[in-house]
Amino acid sequence: MSTPAKSENVCAGCRSRKKKCDGTRPSCASCIKRGDLCLYSALAPTSQAAADQNAWIAGLDLSDSSQLQPQIWDPAVLPIQAPAWDDPNQWLNLNPETAPLNMPFPHDSSEVDGLPTPRNSSSPRDATSPRGVDTLPDVHTFLDLVDIFFERLYPFVPVIHRAKLEERIKSNGIGTIPTCLILAIAAVTASSHPDQAVQHRQKTWFIDAKTHVTRQLHSRDHAIQSLQASALIIYQAIVTNDFSTTWMLLADAWRKAVATGCSQFDSGRRVNSIPAFGANFGGDWIEKEEVRRVIWMLYMYDRGTCFSVGLVHAIDDRRLRVNFPMPDSLFQACTVSSEEPTVKDPIRFTSDIGETITAVQKHCRRRTASMHQLLILSYILLGDIGELMHAVDFDYEKHDSELETYISHLIRIRLMLPNSATDLSAAAYEDFPCVLWLDFVLTACTVTLHHRPLKNGETLGGPSSLATHWPHCVAAARNSVSMIRQASRSSAQLVLNAHIASLLFMFSRILIVEYYCPSNSKKGAATGGDDGSHSPKPTRDPSLREDLEVLALTFTRLRDGIGSVGSKFYKGFAYWVTEGPRLAQEGKALGSLTLLHTCEKWPVVPLDLDIDIP
Repeated sequence: MSTPAKSENVCAGCRSRKKKCDGTRPSCASCIKRGDLCLYSALAPTSQAAADQNAWIAGLDLSDSSQLQPQIWDPAVLPIQAPAWDDPNQWLNLNPETAPLNMPFPHDSSEVDGLPTPRNSSSPRDATSPRGVDTLPDVHTFLDLVDIFFERLYPFVPVIHRAKLEERIKSNGIGTIPTCLILAIAAVTASSHPDQAVQHRQKTWFIDAKTHVTRQLHSRDHAIQSLQASALIIYQAIVTNDFSTTWMLLADAWRKAVATGCSQFDSGRRVNSIPAFGANFGGDWIEKEEVRRVIWMLYMYDRGTCFSVGLVHAIDDRRLRVNFPMPDSLFQACTVSSEEPTVKDPIRFTSDIGETITAVQKHCRRRTASMHQLLILSYILLGDIGELMHAVDFDYEKHDSELETYISHLIRIRLMLPNSATDLSAAAYEDFPCVLWLDFVLTACTVTLHHRPLKNGETLGGPSSLATHWPHCVAAARNSVSMIRQASRSSAQLVLNAHIASLLFMFSRILIVEYYCPSNSKKGAATGGDDGSHSPKPTRDPSLREDLEVLALTFTRLRDGIGSVGSKFYKGFAYWVTEGPRLAQEGKALGSLTLLHTCEKWPVVPLDLDIDIP
């Protein structure tokens, strides 16, 4: 029989269960058996050392709150691993001779971050110590940032209930909000704050947010909030071209969702989960709806980042059992005390895309489908198309029937969409950004399916599968440019969406190719082509030139409005316009799988290069 541990060496789990603890570190036998995290209070020093160590308390005026740091005991602000020792177990065996404990307690938060605790040793992944609480925005600034988030960014990352968040802040301050979520909201919104001092803190907040959320994903506390923070940080990583964070954090967040049972949230049966990762949903319907929203946001990130460069999906949807989120008109209209809105026949996801389309179509007929639900459906289609076409054994002839099936799905989706989802004049103002976004995703589906490569022996001027399908690519791309024109009549802000940058660039290349290499052009006089040859120069469509001018202005707006990702695609567009006469025929002949590449394969183009459409 093991000897019971002394009271100062009992883990938090055994103490709360009022069970005997053997005091084994890093995990006691009881916690190992239960599969729980084993957390200890800070190691108790000798009585004399403890008295010397805590002598500073006697001189502290407890009535003066300025001497205290209320959040100093929050484990979220402490580092994962003690930086002062190579072996994290060494600090368990300290003695006063080798490491005196009678040092004064540090008041500087940067020193507090270096204090080791047993909890920190449980997640050794991140060796970077997060900064202290002094890096957090104050309450008033944070409320401003929350307002900015819901006014400008919420349509693109709709994972947070506004009334619930604001009520918690106004009732209890930001101390009850997980640090990772505070920093994530600050990181994605600071650039839009009118105060330049706040804008200058964005980079620091983003770095700290990545550190905190990576650590929080390995904790059982604040499971849902850590997923929400991940969704926000991934968006900011896209904005800043931090692709490694986008991809790796997406994978971590998804594994957290799987471990906590969120990925099968609406399966209707008990789901196996790992208690060490938390996620106790209780009876809060708002939190349950936030789970659905953050899961689908991760799904959209996964499909949106993979289709363009041919990466294997991080999210396997064969075991995904999460209903589509309820419309925002219901979700955001409720307060914390409101009862859960009744949603008739919620849209259930299945791995059969035909069944999912049918479920959404029922809501379209009743005019109850939301833009968010339609966007999710479009990303399901985009992901399935990408998964087929980027498969190792994919062949256009071999998989022609599958391609035709997806074309049928695309046609069906386009025809079932309500007018409010395809025409801004019929849409609600708050839906404008998503209407534009939905159009771009469907255009990307069209281009991916219809831009076929030339086969051996075929030419651009002769009959081919490319010649048959190419007009659909051009028509879809020009329709999207028309949508940009329509949206810009009210505001150019609608295009400042990091999700659409790659989609926009994809169909822009279609129009560049069509402009320099028209499919049905009348040949002009044999005055020489753009490449210096004496071949007849095709007559260019002036209306297509106007479309390219609109796209040039749009990419300029992206460059100036959403940071590095806008600059990247501005340079890509400028390069292809400049090199269009030389590269148009080659780009047209190679097919859709070459329209986008990973960034390192792109040519270097000056950011201030003027885009001149010849």
